Amino acid sequence: MEKKYFKYSQNPETGKYTEITENEYLEARATGQHFFICLNKNFFECSQEEYHDYFVKMNHAYNSQRDKNGRRIKPKSYDELDETGWLERKRKIES
Repeated sequence: MEKKYFKYSQNPETGKYTEITENEYLEARATGQHFFICLNKNFFECSQEEYHDYFVKMNHAYNSQRDKNGRRIKPKSYDELDETGWLERKRKIES
């Protein structure tokens, strides 16, 4: 799939986004006044607040699945929980 670049358009007749070339995209990024979010190899211009919120959420999703050493945490299966006796203790509490 080829990358596509879209700039936010103020003109409602042309639609919310208009497609731009890669050179126009690179020039806009170089100024530091335009922000783009990549979604499925398509780059969409957005506001600075939307850009910041998007990456805060992405970093949270990434970091919430890591331990303090940066290793990925694997969720425990019911079999592993049963080996530790967790399910057995839960059954005793419920009865």
